[in-house]
Amino acid sequence: MVGIGYVGSHGDFVAGRINLNLPPVGAGSISARRPYAAQLPEVSNIRVFSTAFKSQYDSMQLVFQRRPVGGLGFSFNYTLAHNQRTDGAPWEESVIENFAAANDVGHRVALSVTYEMPYRGTGAAGTLLSDWQVNGIAYWQSGRPFNVQNASPRTNTGARGDRPNLLGTAEPSNPTYEQWLDPDAFEPQPINTVAINMPERNGFRGPARSQVDLSIFRTIPAGDIDLQLRYEVYNLFNRVNFDNPRGAFGLPTFGRITRTVSSPRQMQFAAKLLF
Repeated sequence: MVGIGYVGSHGDFVAGRINLNLPPVGAGSISARRPYAAQLPEVSNIRVFSTAFKSQYDSMQLVFQRRPVGGLGFSFNYTLAHNQRTDGAPWEESVIENFAAANDVGHRVALSVTYEMPYRGTGAAGTLLSDWQVNGIAYWQSGRPFNVQNASPRTNTGARGDRPNLLGTAEPSNPTYEQWLDPDAFEPQPINTVAINMPERNGFRGPARSQVDLSIFRTIPAGDIDLQLRYEVYNLFNRVNFDNPRGAFGLPTFGRITRTVSSPRQMQFAAKLLF
C-alpha cells in the first residue's frame, strides 16, 4: 500500500503573554521608563494574555506498507513538515515575529519491520525453532531549531532574549560538537539598542537524531493461553543523540554542544500471557 497526504493546521487568535509595563529600548533607569511608572511605581511587570498570535503547521506524509507475506512485513513513513508560530519580540512585544516553533522537525523517516520465522517443525527442533518473531524499529530526523541571544541583555528593558548582530555565515562547513556555531560571526550590538542585523529567531538547527530498536519474541502455545517471551533492546547501536548547542552569546559555552537527549542502550526481558 502506498499513500500520500497532507496534514496541516492553522491557529488564529492564539493566546500568549505580553508585558504591558515593558519600557522602551534606551538608556536610563528601567523602572522610571516603564509605561505605568507614575501610577504604579512599585510594579515591574504587568502580564496579560493577548490573542494576537498565530500558528501554522504544514506537512506532506508519505507511507509505504507491505502486509506480511511469507512472514515478512514492513512499514516506511516519511514526513516533510514545517511548524511555525508568531510571538512578540522580547524587547518590544508589539512587534510580531514569525519563526520556527521549537518542535519544528523538517524531515523524519521511520521504518518498522516484522519477520515471523516460517519454520514449523516437530520434536526437539520444532520446540526450539518454532514460533519466533523478530521486530525492528528505526527512525531518523533532522535537527530541531534553536535560538541565539545575548547572554547579557543589551536593550535595557529588563527583559531577556535580545539577539546580537550577525556578521556573516555562522554555521561552519564542517560543524563539530565543540563548535557548532562560529562565535566570530556575531557581535554584541551597542548597549541600549536593538541589533540592526540580528539572526532570525530560532534560525539555526541542531544535530540530527536517530535510533534503532530491536525485539525478539517467542510465543509458546498452551491451549487457550499463549506464553510470549520477549527480549527487547532500545538504542541497539548505543548511539548518542546530542542536544542543541548553547545559544547564549557571550558565554564560553556558546556554540558548543554539552548535553545529550538519548538514553544509552537498554535491554529487558519480559513474559506476556495472551488469552
